[in-house]
Amino acid sequence: LLVAIGTLLAALAWWARRNTRPEDPVHRAWRRFERKLARAGVARLPWEGPADYASRAAMQWPQHAEAIRHIARRYADLRYGAAEPAARDAKALDTQIRRFSI
Repeated sequence: LLVAIGTLLAALAWWARRNTRPEDPVHRAWRRFERKLARAGVARLPWEGPADYASRAAMQWPQHAEAIRHIARRYADLRYGAAEPAARDAKALDTQIRRFSI
């Protein structure tokens, strides 16, 4: 009985992992940006969208306000825009976020 239950659980775990979609590269880049800002002292609140979060972070660091708002605007355009983002657009956003530092 234990072997049967173990086999069933292993099969369910395999099936669940098999059906997961790879994470969107635009969202993955945004999460990196959120982690950078959180380490610097401004964590995103659960109800904040990209624009509100960027505004709050920009108030914290006025010297980086333009870059923060640009990244948030670019993310929103790629994530919520009508067209599917091209791979090069996602890569450009990721590169911009990697270069951003506070």
